[in-house]
Amino acid sequence: MVWSVYGITYFSANVINTTSKAYTFKPELPRLLATTAANMGAGIAKDRTYARMFGTVTPRGLPASSYLFFFSRDLVTMGASFNIPEPLAEEMHTALGMPLEKAEIAAQV
Repeated sequence: MVWSVYGITYFSANVINTTSKAYTFKPELPRLLATTAANMGAGIAKDRTYARMFGTVTPRGLPASSYLFFFSRDLVTMGASFNIPEPLAEEMHTALGMPLEKAEIAAQV
């Protein structure tokens, strides 16, 4: 079930990347929003399922502020995972003279 969260998130990123190349638009904002929505939705569904499967008490609803925290956490994580590495690698390549292939690897770390 955990792997499905990753699969859904990466699938949404790949759909946006492919679509942006086919229709020539900048993918940054759509990719950020799509991956955040996919990761948040799949993560909450996973957590809800685990709570029902392994919980010892009847599950209750979450406060609205919890969803805001989920959104904030996922927005930052998805931005750092899917949007920042590419421009960071380009900057490392041009400003530091690092070979592009090495800069792409370093930017992912």
